[in-house]
Amino acid sequence: MASDGSYEKLGNPTVVCLTKSVDNSSSNNHYFVKDFSSAIKLLTEQGFNHVLVGGGGFCDTAALESGLIDEIYIDVEPVLFGKGIPLFRISDTNLKLQLIDHKQIGESGIQLHYRVIK
Repeated sequence: MASDGSYEKLGNPTVVCLTKSVDNSSSNNHYFVKDFSSAIKLLTEQGFNHVLVGGGGFCDTAALESGLIDEIYIDVEPVLFGKGIPLFRISDTNLKLQLIDHKQIGESGIQLHYRVIK
């Protein structure tokens, strides 16, 4: 968990982490689960209707493969990496997207907002 107070600045949000090694050390609005469906089940049982997914290729791909994603935000920054973490892992899932909005973020970034066409 963040020890720098960053979660407190956000109002102590509920955080669910996907991990391959669940040790049941969930506490203080932080939970650990092995798959995306378990995360959604946990959040639904707590009364959540909307979820923000952020994390990396594994997490993003699991969310897309679930079929539960309605909208996607992609932030593009002017930095190119020769190596890095891919936005999505290899998957057979294909989605069609419709651009809803775009806006500049910071001095030179752009945020793209898409709706998933189902």
